[in-house]
Amino acid sequence: LVEAVAGRLGDAHAAVDEEWCDAEDRRAQQALERLEAELSSYKANGVKESVRCGYHALGEHHAARGDLAAAFKAFARTRDYCTTPAHIFHMCL
Repeated sequence: LVEAVAGRLGDAHAAVDEEWCDAEDRRAQQALERLEAELSSYKANGVKESVRCGYHALGEHHAARGDLAAAFKAFARTRDYCTTPAHIFHMCL
C-alpha cells in the first residue's frame, strides 16, 4: 500500500513503521496460537458448540488479518458443528 501511494500523502506517511508491523505480526501470531490451542482443547472435550465457536473465532481472526482463504476454510468447518438453524444462518453470514 505504501508503495502504491508512493509518498502522495506527504513525507510523514512515506515510510513504513517496521517496528509497529513486527509488533502487530507477533501479537497476531500469539493470538492465532492461543485460538488454535483453545480449538484443540474444545475438540478433545467433544462439545460441538465449543468447537463451532472455536472455528468461528479462528475465522474472525483470519478475516481481520486479511487471510480470506484461511477465514473461509475456518468458517466452512463450522458447518459440521451447527446444531440449530440459527447456527446455520450465522455460518452463512
